[in-house]
Amino acid sequence: MKKTNAWLGEKDYLFITSKTPIPTVDLVVLRQKMKLEVLLVARKTGYAKGLWCIIGGRIWKGETVKDCLERQAKDLGVKVAIYPPFDFNFPALVNDHLNQDKTKQSICNVYPVKISKGEVRYEGEEYKRFGWFPVDQLPKLAFDHEFEVKETVKRFKAI
Repeated sequence: MKKTNAWLGEKDYLFITSKTPIPTVDLVVLRQKMKLEVLLVARKTGYAKGLWCIIGGRIWKGETVKDCLERQAKDLGVKVAIYPPFDFNFPALVNDHLNQDKTKQSICNVYPVKISKGEVRYEGEEYKRFGWFPVDQLPKLAFDHEFEVKETVKRFKAI
């Protein structure tokens, strides 16, 4: 039996993830140039391989939202700060759409952030390149990320 981790086989893992919503964190990394831009990464893993998306992922057992957010930023090679008035306990958006990911059900906390330290690394653990895109000229995005970017930017601009 194929192992996905140290204690579950593939069949058990797929059964559990098919029945249990997974808490996740997504980062809408923004910067202001001539226009407001969002950082997108091209996935190198999973069914959305090659598609553009925002950085994010599941919250691990024993990990706080803050820890997860910092881990996702670390994969980019940077540190980030959440734009106020949002904070770890007040995301810009909680996305519970059922069509986010065809392999599992996510309950996603979405945060507008800015890079506070470092430079984005060209390639990370789950992405093969990155780019900055004007928020009003997004390419086709994986998952439900177009909705997350647009709704987060709308709420960000409203403050």
